[in-house]
Amino acid sequence: MKFSNMKYIRPNIELILSKYNDIIQNFKNSDSYQLQIKYINHHEELIKSFKTMQTLAHIRHTIDTKDKYYTDEYKFIMSSSPIIEEKVQILYKEILESKYINDIKANIGEIFISNLKISMETFSKNIIHLLQEENALKVEYQNLIASLRVDFNGEKLNLASLTPYKSNQDRDIRKSAFLAEGLCLKNIKPELDRIFDKLINTRHEIATSLGHDSFTPVGYSRMGRDCYNEKDVEIYRKNIIDLVVPFLIKIKEKQSKRISLTDMKIYDDIFSFKDGNPKPFGTFDDTIQAGKEMYTNMSDITKDFIDFMINNELFDLISNPNKAAGGYCTFIYDYKSPFIYSNFNGTSGDVDVFTHEAGHALAGYLTKDEKICEIKSPNLETCEVHSMAMEYFAWPWLDLFYKEDVEKAKLAQIEHSINFLPYGTMVDHFQHILYKNPEMSSNERDEKWLELEKIYRPYINFDDIPFYKDGSGWQRQLHIYMTPFYYIDYCLAETMALQFWSLSQENFENAFNKYIEFVKIGGNDNFINSINKVNLNSPFEKNTIQTIIENIKNFINQI
Repeated sequence: MKFSNMKYIRPNIELILSKYNDIIQNFKNSDSYQLQIKYINHHEELIKSFKTMQTLAHIRHTIDTKDKYYTDEYKFIMSSSPIIEEKVQILYKEILESKYINDIKANIGEIFISNLKISMETFSKNIIHLLQEENALKVEYQNLIASLRVDFNGEKLNLASLTPYKSNQDRDIRKSAFLAEGLCLKNIKPELDRIFDKLINTRHEIATSLGHDSFTPVGYSRMGRDCYNEKDVEIYRKNIIDLVVPFLIKIKEKQSKRISLTDMKIYDDIFSFKDGNPKPFGTFDDTIQAGKEMYTNMSDITKDFIDFMINNELFDLISNPNKAAGGYCTFIYDYKSPFIYSNFNGTSGDVDVFTHEAGHALAGYLTKDEKICEIKSPNLETCEVHSMAMEYFAWPWLDLFYKEDVEKAKLAQIEHSINFLPYGTMVDHFQHILYKNPEMSSNERDEKWLELEKIYRPYINFDDIPFYKDGSGWQRQLHIYMTPFYYIDYCLAETMALQFWSLSQENFENAFNKYIEFVKIGGNDNFINSINKVNLNSPFEKNTIQTIIENIKNFINQI
């Protein structure tokens, strides 16, 4: 069905709760595992219906944050979801205590049971009001960022529309764009601090109510992590500091020479070539058409996928003044449809986001018939492998987007990947510090961010750019407010995606087939097991990162 025809109806919360009471009671009274699975399936239908309305409200709210109807509906759903979650958790408890648990596990899968156990670690009826407060604060942050208008060149631009100026060929324009953005963000810093103060205090109270000393274990459980822990992530961060940061410094030295600058500043960091960064050729429509042609030619699977997406209007890609920041892919359960959202702005980021989110959407499309909501999608680090690897599988078709700038686009992308790893790891490190020290003041948080900058990005010079020079740059990172501890998933996934990239350089068809095999596992296994099933190397191994660096060095030398 076309997205425009997908009807939103406000969920009847009382009716849903009543249905859950029936499901729970019938499940408890069942005298066979077949009957219990029947009531699990009733739960699946009910929760998918609720999630469908939640997703439709979310999409339409982010498309136009000034639309009062969908803003109110999204707030209503975000407020209602913890109430629904209470009933879901009661059912989960009954499933885990069922005398037929082994039969259920044999029929639905061990990962289903594992996911239920982890989910129960993040919820208690005593924290419903705190979850509602947390959700309200996240909506407030998202709306605040979406409402920002930066005064620049006589225009009032949202943050996405300012992005092309931040990588402009003219250094003065780049600096002016950063200055304008910094001033705009500095003006709302009291609001950003107020929201985050409330968020971190609320999350700490959630954690203590669940019996933890800090929010960190709750954050890990929310991410569904069942095959690696905080210590593994700490080892990964150390490998990034020891191996990637020195390599990145060398890349930055080469970049400095390439753009003829000896005093690189923050506004030069993403400027890759003296004659300008590669940009998609033509209009936004040209970029979309290039994407259609790429996926049509990539494989029979991707051809069917892109036809499905286009025929059903499952995109909203172009920036407009009222759209929420960022990009995402989500899934509309009742219609078995992925949906891609972005903010095209005429930079290479349009291609990156289009291919990235299409990787998520392809995974959703290939697993759209999965009946069990809890195992339809894997954990987010696995999901991000789907998306980040797709960015590299687009390489044979990059000429459709960039024409004669295709080699520059490849070099810029691979350098950006190395540039990202320390930054993403720093975001994760910063969050571990925050949640272990929730009493930190705003100034202390900013000071800690600047300390980490010296470790992970020692080459960065913030010059006199307000907000950023003061250590407040972390507040621009949406994930820190919205989804704590998510960001390391991107880093782990980038490490895996670069393995797929290396394989694709040797034999594209074999690498792509391995990728499709990996995607089709879906949520039926955990991250490490899924990696092992397709014979890739763990990102937590030092040798994995060393090998990736060597492969990238060889590629850069060839260019």
